[in-house]
Amino acid sequence: MKSGSKFALLALVLVFSLIILSACNLTDRATQTPDQNPGLIYTAAAQTVAAQLTQAAVGTPVVFPTSSIPTLQPSPTQMVVQPSQTSIPTNTTVPPTPIPPSATAVPTPCDRASFVKENYEDGSELAPATNFVKKWTLKNTGTCNWNSSYSLVFVSGDSMSAPASQQLTTGVVAPGETIEISVALVSPATSKTYQGFFQLRNGSGSLFGIGFDAKSNFWVKIKVVVPSTATPTPTQTTTPTVMPTLTATPSAALQFDLVTKGPSASWSTSSNPSLPWGDPSEDKNGMAYSVNNQKMEDRYTYPYQLITLPVQSDGGYIRGRYEAYTVQANDHFRTAIGMASGCSNVKVRYQLKYEESGTETLLGEWLESCDSTLTFIDKDLGGLAGKTVNFILIVTRESGNMSLDLVYWIFPRVEH
Repeated sequence: MKSGSKFALLALVLVFSLIILSACNLTDRATQTPDQNPGLIYTAAAQTVAAQLTQAAVGTPVVFPTSSIPTLQPSPTQMVVQPSQTSIPTNTTVPPTPIPPSATAVPTPCDRASFVKENYEDGSELAPATNFVKKWTLKNTGTCNWNSSYSLVFVSGDSMSAPASQQLTTGVVAPGETIEISVALVSPATSKTYQGFFQLRNGSGSLFGIGFDAKSNFWVKIKVVVPSTATPTPTQTTTPTVMPTLTATPSAALQFDLVTKGPSASWSTSSNPSLPWGDPSEDKNGMAYSVNNQKMEDRYTYPYQLITLPVQSDGGYIRGRYEAYTVQANDHFRTAIGMASGCSNVKVRYQLKYEESGTETLLGEWLESCDSTLTFIDKDLGGLAGKTVNFILIVTRESGNMSLDLVYWIFPRVEH
């Protein structure tokens, strides 16, 4: 071949090589374009797969090249957080917070008491050297029965002649029951305030009292004063502005003192035909006895009184028949009647009778309630002059709770 021909052939080869190289560069650029949009790559891949599946359907073998679908690494802005495979229940119940066990309950003690009520409230005024009976009503709030081995014990303060100890009861006071405790005292001779403290003692010698811890005392607190010397003349249904002195009315002579003669009278109740004189430990069956310096519902303290408490049931009564007395001209029966300070909603009927030759005759009757006043009685006995009679005092329960609402005749007497 000629050299010119050789040169022409070489040029042709060079031109063809350039064309091929250009085509390769175009292919590289074309393959780089999908990098700018990954979705186009997946679309092309899907089309390729679809075409190959079509070939398989007509029997043409399908070969999946390993490089058909390029691997893509998404940029950080294209990262998608995939949800966890662990399912979260929407209605899961949250278990309650465990409650710590409560503190151990404190056991109720065997012996414990609580205060219910009393007579002679704190600060009650009494005359010097006066006998009086202090009463407390206590409730058994323990778990043990109180029996005859239990005692009332003076523990400290002013004893006011109280015994060191005395038997609490002759029966049994079960848990939840109440008992009225009485102790005979004497007010001191000097004018001032006195207070004495008491507790209970069980059969084993252990002391106990009132309150949650069974350690608190209960007490009596009085004020000793010199009584007033004012002496107004009491008249029926009149409330005094000054407490009357319980001595014979001025210019009148005392003929028959029903307080002094009380122990020798014949006493009976609706449940007991022969009631002993005195203050028993149990009041519900009635009682008759005398006291000094009891504060009354009118807020005055009277130094000479007769208590006649009827049986504590509707219609229950107490009566006292006195020794014979011969009435004189110008004799008068005088007294004041009412109930103790702190009384409740109670009504009683007082009656004064006389008996002559076995026949009883009513001289007067008075219905009393707890109304902060006393009734003063002055009954003319002139119509009985020259007759020998037995006076009869009667008190009947009409309604209400009689517990501690003691019924008083203040210095009942016959004066001339």
